[in-house]
Amino acid sequence: MKFRKITGEERDHLLGSRKPSGFNYGPYLEVIDSATDGDVVAVDIEKGTERGEKIRFSRAARLRGKSLNWLSTTNSGEIAFQLAPLKSQRSRPKKSAQ
Repeated sequence: MKFRKITGEERDHLLGSRKPSGFNYGPYLEVIDSATDGDVVAVDIEKGTERGEKIRFSRAARLRGKSLNWLSTTNSGEIAFQLAPLKSQRSRPKKSAQ
């Protein structure tokens, strides 16, 4: 297998052309940051994107050390949640070998 290490200007050029990886949570963080614990927030969404939007909001909340309690809405173009402090992990008892 033939390979080479890239150094110098060529390396800098290749690394500089790299597209940023990851998802931009900016709009989601903006919504989370505008609320305080206990606030109920409703967000307009496109039809059929509910699951993905909930996942993105939950991840954004986790980045801020918060959790979301999802609420049912009567409007199909909207999701609603209550902002809460991050829930502590439940400890799971170790299973003993029998």
